Order: sequence, then C-alpha cells, then structure tokens
Amino acid sequence: AVVSTQSTGVYLGCGGVAGACLANGDATTAAAKVLYLSLAFGIGIGAVVHMFSDISGGQLNPAVSFGLFFARKLSLIKTLIFSVCQIVGGIVGAGVLKISIPGNLTAEIAGEGVFPGTVAVHEDLSVGQGFLYEFMGTLILVITV
Repeated sequence: AVVSTQSTGVYLGCGGVAGACLANGDATTAAAKVLYLSLAFGIGIGAVVHMFSDISGGQLNPAVSFGLFFARKLSLIKTLIFSVCQIVGGIVGAGVLKISIPGNLTAEIAGEGVFPGTVAVHEDLSVGQGFLYEFMGTLILVITV
C-alpha cells in the first residue's frame, strides 16, 4: 500500500509538471502554470492520502515517517519499512510516468536528456540555498503532519 501511495503521488504530481510545461504563452500563462502545478500536487496528494490513509496512514515522505518515529508514533521497524517502500514507490511512479510520456514529448517539455519533474537547483541559487529551501519545506511538512 505504501508503494502504491507514493507511486500514485509521484505520477500525479510530476505528471502535473509535465502538463504545465506543455502550455506555452505569455505571463498570464506563467501564472496559470503555477496554479496548475499547485492544484495538481495539492489535489493529487489529498486524493492519495485519502485513498490510502486507513492502510498506511497516508504517509508520502520518509521525513514524515521519521518524524512520526521520533514522536514515538511509529516503531523503528515500521519506519524503515515505510521509508524503503516510499522510495521504491517514488521510483515506480517516475517509471510509469516516463513510460506514459513519449520520448519526443519529454524532450519538448524539459529539454534533451532531462525528465519532467527532475529536481535541480536553479542556476541563480547556490547549492546551500537550495538545501535551505528543501530543509524548510520539509520541516514545515513534518511539523504539519
């Protein structure tokens, strides 16, 4: 169930990235892309958590699993199993998405040799700044859950 949760979440979220990248246009379209991405991830994750919450607690992130472990809500064994399954699920979801997007479309969306949803630090940011953004986002997620 944890693998299914994560793979569905990755497929919906990164699929939203691919869909948003296909839209060309002006600044209005750029703002619409941000809304589209937000809705794709928000509704996708909300639906996935709702579908699987009775089975696995709807956990989608190893950081959340370890946060629950440190809060003494999960045993170490369950935390490790959930985390491995979440990572495997992410790989499965990315693989299914890669199969479902034709190669020529992938190059159009993200550029040659890059897959939509690939995580990279923006060229104007340092690696440290990118790490700080990821750290703060993850911290907010773990505290919220």
